[in-house]
Amino acid sequence: MAIIRAEALSKTYRVADKQPGLAGTLRHFVQRRHRDVAAVKAVSFTIEAGEMVGFLGPNGAGKTTTLKMLSGLIHPSGGSAEVAGYLPQRRQADFLRQITLVMGQKQQLIWDLPPLDSLRVNAAV
Repeated sequence: MAIIRAEALSKTYRVADKQPGLAGTLRHFVQRRHRDVAAVKAVSFTIEAGEMVGFLGPNGAGKTTTLKMLSGLIHPSGGSAEVAGYLPQRRQADFLRQITLVMGQKQQLIWDLPPLDSLRVNAAV
């Protein structure tokens, strides 16, 4: 049974595109330009009950954005996600009682311990 399912999950942000300098700032007030930035592009995966997985990738790969979509903190621009039988973006009370999201940085890992032991140490702290 799949506990987490993501199908073509995508997130695109619309950001202001301002030219540098005073002239760019003034132009930005009069004629604002935007561009779309794809943070997550059509990610699909399934995690079965009892599986333990890691989510690794370089900076800017969309790891945090994907986790935020799976927890319902942000809405996907495209695709769908289901977690424990719920649609995360609905933020239903029953769903929120069942999930936990911990996001850390590599600096939180203790270099001479396995990652799971590092997480246990941080949890105890």
